[in-house]
Amino acid sequence: MPRAPAARYTGAMAEELLSTVRRAAAGDEEAARALVRRYEGQLKGLIASGIGDDLRPRVAASDVFQATMVSALADLGRFEWNGEAAFVGWLRTIAERQLLM
Repeated sequence: MPRAPAARYTGAMAEELLSTVRRAAAGDEEAARALVRRYEGQLKGLIASGIGDDLRPRVAASDVFQATMVSALADLGRFEWNGEAAFVGWLRTIAERQLLM
C-alpha cells in the first residue's frame, strides 16, 4: 500500500490523541468511536488502493477497515505509544495483514 503522510500534532493536540488512545484501550466506547472516525478516511483510502483488481469485486474496503479496527481495538492495550506516526503505522500493518487473509 502507498504511504500517506501522517498528521503531526504537538502539545495539547498530541496529548488529547494519546488520552483518546489510552481511554479506548481501557474500554471507553466513545474514545474507540473517536479513533474509528479519526482514521476511517485515511485507512479506507489506503486499503482500497491495496485491494488488487482480482479482489475488488469480492472485497469492500469498508469491510477490511472494519476488521482492521476491530483487531486494533482488541489489541490496543498492547500498543506502546510512540506518537501518532507510530500509531498510524501500526494501524496500517494491521490493515495490510487483513488484506492478506
